[in-house]
Amino acid sequence: MTTGATEQKWGLFTNHALVMAYVCERSDSTVREISDAVGITERATLAMLGDLQRQGVIVRHRAGRSNTYSMDFERLAMFRRGNAGPPTPASFADGLIRTLLELSGHAGTGEIPSRPVDAQAFSGVDGVRWGFFTNHLRTLLAVANTTQPTAIEIAGAVGITERAAVAILRQLEEEGMLVRSKEGRRNSYRIDFAALDRFPRWSSGPWPLQRKIIDVSIDGLRQLEAASGMSTAGASPKPAATRR
Repeated sequence: MTTGATEQKWGLFTNHALVMAYVCERSDSTVREISDAVGITERATLAMLGDLQRQGVIVRHRAGRSNTYSMDFERLAMFRRGNAGPPTPASFADGLIRTLLELSGHAGTGEIPSRPVDAQAFSGVDGVRWGFFTNHLRTLLAVANTTQPTAIEIAGAVGITERAAVAILRQLEEEGMLVRSKEGRRNSYRIDFAALDRFPRWSSGPWPLQRKIIDVSIDGLRQLEAASGMSTAGASPKPAATRR
């Protein structure tokens, strides 16, 4: 049974990603504006902006006594790596980056460099300890990218323990985003894209995440699932759900 948005606080994008998306959409944002929109404290916002600044993704500007923030889009286009764990599929990350470039009105070409920068180039003194995607979204990526995956396979793909993977799978199933099939003692999973489209917490705060970001995320998962179904010899294609 679905527990509802009031009880479940997890989402699909990290607060770092939401801060970045807000700054992409609204350049010259102040800390207070970002904090209010994303639904986190100003102290937490400052910490995340500091992380993004150290990677060169966000640029701070001084205007009188206030600081405002904007994106370095060329740097962002080079930053494919979604988390410190196993790499996110490049096609999925590239689709999101192109959408952010489009939403920002960036005057550049919008082309994604053919060679991503090594994550070590972004490590700085403290190392990269944040990512764009929560383990819930990375679990969906693992499901989409593997034909009839099990919890053990998903845990390995996401870089978490099997126990953590089972807990996340259960939460996604309760929200209707995953459908579980049982064959003997083996459980496997597929995505219900209609339920994913209806998921209420793409953004954690009062500011609604741009619909284009949601659409490109869902389409990216669909494409990964289709490629997984076609590339596995002898496997039947996974049934596609109808988006509302």
